[in-house]
Amino acid sequence: MLTLVKCSDTMMLADGRGRTNGSVAAACVAGGAWRHMVGRIGSFARLIRSESLRGEFAYGAAGRTSIPSKSWLLLVMGREQMKRKLVWLLVLVSIVGLLAMSCAPEAAPPAEEGEGAPAPQEEEEEEEAPSQPAGETYTFKIQTSFDAANPAHIFGAKICDAVTAMSGGRLEFKAFTGGAIVPATKEMDAIDVGTIEGTYTCTMYNMDKWPEAGLFSARPGGLTAEAAPVWFQFYGTDFLNKMLEGYDVVAIPGICPQPPEIFAHSKVKIETVDDIKGLRMRTSGDGGEVMTRLGASVVFMPGGELYEAMQRGVIDAFEYASPSVDWAMSFQEIAKYVIFSATRAPSDPLVFYLNKSKYEALPDDLKAIVQHAVQSVTREQQMWLENDNIAAIKKFEDYGCELYHLPPDVERAIIDTASEFYAEKAAQESQLYKDILESQLSFSAAYNRQSALNTPNPS
Repeated sequence: MLTLVKCSDTMMLADGRGRTNGSVAAACVAGGAWRHMVGRIGSFARLIRSESLRGEFAYGAAGRTSIPSKSWLLLVMGREQMKRKLVWLLVLVSIVGLLAMSCAPEAAPPAEEGEGAPAPQEEEEEEEAPSQPAGETYTFKIQTSFDAANPAHIFGAKICDAVTAMSGGRLEFKAFTGGAIVPATKEMDAIDVGTIEGTYTCTMYNMDKWPEAGLFSARPGGLTAEAAPVWFQFYGTDFLNKMLEGYDVVAIPGICPQPPEIFAHSKVKIETVDDIKGLRMRTSGDGGEVMTRLGASVVFMPGGELYEAMQRGVIDAFEYASPSVDWAMSFQEIAKYVIFSATRAPSDPLVFYLNKSKYEALPDDLKAIVQHAVQSVTREQQMWLENDNIAAIKKFEDYGCELYHLPPDVERAIIDTASEFYAEKAAQESQLYKDILESQLSFSAAYNRQSALNTPNPS
């Protein structure tokens, strides 16, 4: 038997055992579409409500209405053809109901209590990721004290590139070679007056302003290349900035100590202290004072002028830097003898300086970038120099230069003369000079002791 089952405001069909046809039940869910279709067969419902059919169509206890058996349908329809039409009509209604359900939009969930009607949905627009605010940008001119071929300039420029890259261009460091803007080795004065914003240089080039400057670069008998960066990190940079008080210049922590310098490139062989007497030699810093006391005729000139000065006979010998740097400067072409000894310059620290006012005005993140770049690149430079020294020494030999170590008696004379010189200076100069020298001497002794204790001695 087929039944009409009440479903909310609609009707649906079920068989005699109360099971609804799946497709018709689904159509019931469609709600409005089903009600529309039921309305189309209203005439059939009116026939069912006829008084002449009482007793044959009764409202069931389960809330459904029964359709009578076959005999009742024949009575109503009059003939078998009407029965078939009714079946086809019911099938058609089911199909249309399914189609209506599939096309109908999902019903929105009811609004929670207290909420108003949902706001009309706005057309979604593709949102772009918010861009970082551009902020203020800064440009610093950085002139090193060196020519383009010198690794000191190459790595000074690398510091500049690192700052520019890490800051995303917010802080641009533009590198210039020595002499490009102001005379080479005169960068500190230019920083102070704002002509340039920074330099990468040897502090001893400024002994005319600060006697203490000679203690920070190539001090005879001073800190080794291993000890120097440690002392500068924990003590030396603070001393440097005390020395700079009154100048609008600040030293950035992180130095490249540079390996021991070649003692001299010379046209004449130095085998005794007497060979130093009358020697026209370019040197710098406190080493120049020591060599003067040993009888040399000392002059100073920037590294870029040395090649021509040797060719023209202005000088007989000179010191400059480590084998790697000196080979890059083509000094093998102008001097036969390459003399080694770490007594005059066991290290020659390079320091990065900036205009203090402009540096302190930078946002904290940019200051941190500067410090990181200096620390990172100077360490890289030292490793590069140490490794390249190995190749450079062989290059000097292959070129035909004569390489040898300074005799011990000459080294002893240099160390003794340096000790006398610093004792005199400490008695004459400021308290700051005394403090710096004492700090270096005590740290050097402690560092050398721990190094000796950690050095294998299997013999």
